[in-house]
Amino acid sequence: MGDLLDSEDAANSSSPIPARSVDSMSAARRSASSIVFAKSGANHILADFDRLAGLLGYSRPRVAETEADIRALPAGAVIRDAITNVGELGYAKGVMYVFWAGNECEDELAEITLPATVLRMPEEAK
Repeated sequence: MGDLLDSEDAANSSSPIPARSVDSMSAARRSASSIVFAKSGANHILADFDRLAGLLGYSRPRVAETEADIRALPAGAVIRDAITNVGELGYAKGVMYVFWAGNECEDELAEITLPATVLRMPEEAK
């Protein structure tokens, strides 16, 4: 019965809990709090990295998660959709379309598999 609390503690307690279980629960709590701290610490590190990268002229790719996000992009923007199709946004007959690389005709914006990563904005081409 070495795994149980001391007999004196067990007599004072309404339910004897194996000492190993108590230690395991404490370890689990410490581990969970370490994970939470590590994750929040990682978020701070990523935020610092983004700030530093911005100072050096780098940025994270812009991501369009909705059709409205796509419509907010200018004509000439190049995107890669979620299934890796690459296309350029443009207008045909006054309506915004995506012109996929290797495709001879335009597709409606509803055909874009979201989220889409913006690879290039028109002003970046200059």
